[in-house]
Amino acid sequence: MKKILLVDDDALVLELYRKKLAQGGFEVHTAGDGVAAIKKLSTLTPDFIVLDLMMPKLSGADVLKFIRAKPALAKIPVAVLTNAFM
Repeated sequence: MKKILLVDDDALVLELYRKKLAQGGFEVHTAGDGVAAIKKLSTLTPDFIVLDLMMPKLSGADVLKFIRAKPALAKIPVAVLTNAFM
């Protein structure tokens, strides 16, 4: 079963994505902010990461820099999402 890590500070968005992906047969792990994501990544190597850009404590951009700097994580595909209006 493929593992996905969802990282978003919006609990509703996190739950909606989690449910839909779990229904699709994925093993879904969640983190409510960037710090929690980095903690999860110390014990979890997901097959795919869905990452919000705008989060408290540690931004999605900082989490992505962390991921790309670690050889064991660097090749994991990451989808970056945001609901910011530009």
